[in-house]
Amino acid sequence: MKELKFNDGGVNKLINFEMVVWGVMGFESRLSHKILLVGEGDFSFTACLANAFSSGSNMVATSLDSKTFLKKSYAEAMSNIKDLKSRGCTLIHNFDATAMWNRALVRGFMAQAKELLQNEGEIHITHKTSAIYYEWNLENLARHNGLRLIEDVQFSLTDYPGYNNKSGFGGDNNFHCYPSRTYKFGRNE
Repeated sequence: MKELKFNDGGVNKLINFEMVVWGVMGFESRLSHKILLVGEGDFSFTACLANAFSSGSNMVATSLDSKTFLKKSYAEAMSNIKDLKSRGCTLIHNFDATAMWNRALVRGFMAQAKELLQNEGEIHITHKTSAIYYEWNLENLARHNGLRLIEDVQFSLTDYPGYNNKSGFGGDNNFHCYPSRTYKFGRNE
């Protein structure tokens, strides 16, 4: 069991995790795991999972944005937040997982996420695979962080009812998420 420490309105909190999540992935066998979701927009992905699990008590979801920004920027955010709270999900706002999304960020994320994993835990990263994105070579980044590729699967938005992929930094516009794949990594040990 690993820990995430954060400050919530002046109160220091600590949460234990068995699994780390970045982006979108398949969770069919993950109902008993503690799940950390980093970088939510309107919280529709977390809401999708909570709906599938009929609970959110095993999840912590983070967003860079404040509740005020979410309310102003995403039409469904407040509804998703209300639903998640009623399902027992812990939500953390103003959580700056990083300053920018690039290859160095992913490498750093993998290094830190590895430290949060149980031996059988997995890191799932959904990433576009067209042109420049494919050149990021996530498998190589993982290998340099002591991780191994378990499998990669084609991402299908229809597998996640209720999830609305949003462009970063607010706004209700969806971004074109195809072609994308979900890469599943585990410890190399």
